[in-house]
Amino acid sequence: MTNNKLNYNFAANNRTGYSIASVNIGMQLSELDCDLTLFPIGGMTQEKNIYKWVLHNHYRTKLCDYKAKALRLWHQHDLYDFPICSERIGFPIFELNKFTAHELHSINSVDRLIVCSKWGKQVCVDNRLPETKISVCPLGVDTKIFSPRNKPPGDKYIFVNLGKAEVRKGHDILVEIFNKAFTKADNVELWLLPHNPFLTKEQEKEWLKLIKDSPLGYKIKIFPPLSTHEDVSNFICRADCAIFPHRAEGWGLENLESMACNLPVITTNYSGTSEYSTKDNSFLVDITEKEIANDGIFFHGQGEWAKIGNKEIDQFVDYMKYCYDNRINKNPEGYKTAKKFSWRNSAEILKEIIWEK
Repeated sequence: MTNNKLNYNFAANNRTGYSIASVNIGMQLSELDCDLTLFPIGGMTQEKNIYKWVLHNHYRTKLCDYKAKALRLWHQHDLYDFPICSERIGFPIFELNKFTAHELHSINSVDRLIVCSKWGKQVCVDNRLPETKISVCPLGVDTKIFSPRNKPPGDKYIFVNLGKAEVRKGHDILVEIFNKAFTKADNVELWLLPHNPFLTKEQEKEWLKLIKDSPLGYKIKIFPPLSTHEDVSNFICRADCAIFPHRAEGWGLENLESMACNLPVITTNYSGTSEYSTKDNSFLVDITEKEIANDGIFFHGQGEWAKIGNKEIDQFVDYMKYCYDNRINKNPEGYKTAKKFSWRNSAEILKEIIWEK
């Protein structure tokens, strides 16, 4: 009997976006009475509730039902490694609008493909993948953890940005935007949670120097990695407004987490975040052009991302000034949006896709 049985291949360390998505979806699938056999990728998290869930399901790998379907939630270039199964379903999260020959070969190796946004599906179609093979399952946010709370008292207006430091996420222009928007007289700060474990010490020093050498560098605070998602939520809720000038995002967990905490969000209107970011719940900077994605570290011209030039930077500056001048620090429409994009919602959609009637 293979109904609702699934061999689930996923990241289990709960530090990367892949892990956050796959662990939360997997736990919700379990609550929806899906019979999961787990095949974790990489290291294990020590967070008790997740560790317990993984252990409870993982022991069954020796008794895996090889007639069940298998789902691999992992990078688009590495969708090959499945247990023997009746159907191989790949669920990659990608940022660029083009695939390399290697990525296409990997994607074509699966029987079906799931992506997390309509933008992602269009990218697949544009890369000549069969539309009938592709389904959309949006990701989500845990609104039990990421939820509104009262900001500590104080008259300083605080902007916040989360996500590992890299050009794709716009950290190079974020410093420029902040310095253009404000002067030394403005009672404002920018808080960053930018740890990127994939950078070398020298590359990390370059980011820090970019901030330190800027005119308002003393108003930009850099925080070390936080241990739990509760800590991240508390960090967000100490701020007034979130800003994400990304050039490309597969989904943008931090955007939705900020909305769930009732923060206004200033963000780029492009790529995966367009699945949930609208004019009603975000201050959107529209993109009219794309450019070759090349940062010399993670991307080397294998696709395109949003081109953010002077016009777009000025839009970010105007939005930051507006939010600061008017003390905008709540986002009821964003909060409503986050409630819709729950992990339970993701799991219900995924369950229907996998075992489609």
